[in-house]
Amino acid sequence: MSSTTKLSGIDVSYYQGDVDWQSVKAAGVTFAFARATYGTSKVDPQFSTYWPAIKAAGIIRGAYHFYVSANDPAAQANLFLSTVGSLDANDLPPVLDVESDSGTTNLVSGVQTWLDTVEQKLGRTPIIYTGPSFWNEYMTSGFGNYPLWVAEYGVSAPKQTNGWSTWAFWQYSESGSVAGINPVDLDYFNGSLNDLHAFIQSSAGGVTTPSPTQPSKAVQPPATSTQTYTVQSGDTLGSIANRYGTTVDAICQANDIENPNAIQVGQVLIIPS
Repeated sequence: MSSTTKLSGIDVSYYQGDVDWQSVKAAGVTFAFARATYGTSKVDPQFSTYWPAIKAAGIIRGAYHFYVSANDPAAQANLFLSTVGSLDANDLPPVLDVESDSGTTNLVSGVQTWLDTVEQKLGRTPIIYTGPSFWNEYMTSGFGNYPLWVAEYGVSAPKQTNGWSTWAFWQYSESGSVAGINPVDLDYFNGSLNDLHAFIQSSAGGVTTPSPTQPSKAVQPPATSTQTYTVQSGDTLGSIANRYGTTVDAICQANDIENPNAIQVGQVLIIPS
């Protein structure tokens, strides 16, 4: 993704306190990420307030987890999943914030475990948030199949981060000012509003390619042409397609679905081979 068009966004945690989200929206903010969890035991105390309020204000929302390398990665993923629950079709993909290393566990394999656990449950390809200096020192170049949210301030463009040729999101300030909230981190999305909606849809379009340093994910055998599936709470067409080894387009064609984000709980889908 590379574009001269950029959308403005912010990211928040409990440090921001009370937020007037309608004023934030009126100030031209298109998207907002909110911290949901930290490590294995900390839920951001403002998340339950921010999460519905961002959506109610008409801002595209996303949730992130701050990764603690000394903690069990699967337990961290499960805390995030239990806190966020399911994602709406128009929500941003889940985010893993990787910016510190305690040196007590294998950072690379732990990050991959979190990503795999969350992707399998939510059916969405996660975003990785990091700074180029930290990532280039401690991590590998094998995660470039995940979208990048890069953090670097006071520069005209962020430095290259190993594994990526470009970025999807850029946190370009940690001390910005926006009506309804101050101070706050400021972000760009690398594209137009249509690009952002397409990005969200594509995150549910298939399982990511495993990094060269990690074992391959198991692939389910293809379903027969007569197989059906009843939509459950939290399902997306992307997660269903992943489960049965097919594609979102194939399911849409088999069921005459025009809008892949409009499936309903209890709906019976034909799963094509």
